Amino acid sequence: MLADAVYFKGSWKTTFPKASTSEGNFFPAPEKPVKTLFMRSTKHFTLPYAKTKDAEVLELPYEGGTFAMIVLLPAAGGMQTLERALTAKKLKEFDLALIEGEVEVTLPKFSLGLDYDLKESLRELGVRTVFTELANLSGMDGTIKLYIQKALHKSFIDVNEEGTEAAAATEVAVGFTSMISSEEIPRFTADRPFLFLIREKKSGIILFMGRFAKPQ
Repeated sequence: MLADAVYFKGSWKTTFPKASTSEGNFFPAPEKPVKTLFMRSTKHFTLPYAKTKDAEVLELPYEGGTFAMIVLLPAAGGMQTLERALTAKKLKEFDLALIEGEVEVTLPKFSLGLDYDLKESLRELGVRTVFTELANLSGMDGTIKLYIQKALHKSFIDVNEEGTEAAAATEVAVGFTSMISSEEIPRFTADRPFLFLIREKKSGIILFMGRFAKPQ
């Protein structure tokens, strides 16, 4: 059994007042609202924000400035398009579009957890031999008797008014515009499916990445 794990817990640089959290409509699909709790800024947050042709982009920094959550809110009906286009180059373009300023933020309070069996996914990516007796894992014990039977992944994330707690573990058993009018404060309202990333700001390394599609 080989195990690899990562754990993250961060407090927002600017927390959401708990008294402002209230129920509202989230739209997994147009005209099909689902009630959920939304965190709301009672005064304007000063945050990096951009509105592009593909998505609204918001950066929520954690205390200390080393890490941040990036929230990508696609144009209505554009989730699949955004997911297909989301590459390291595209993320860099989003970063370059960000401008720090006042933003009104409405964001769901949510927890996500999921278990994955990675065996078939790895096979589709071309990782096949290690799951058979033809595998060569001799670097582990000096023999060629080992092969991988299972590849499992479990992840968890909790996002609330104070910040984020997230954990993940993997086990192996053997064209933009971001001009913001000075007269109008933008509103970032994540009331439809969105993507989120937690990353280290200096290196850009992504620790966690996910999709919030529907409250349960």
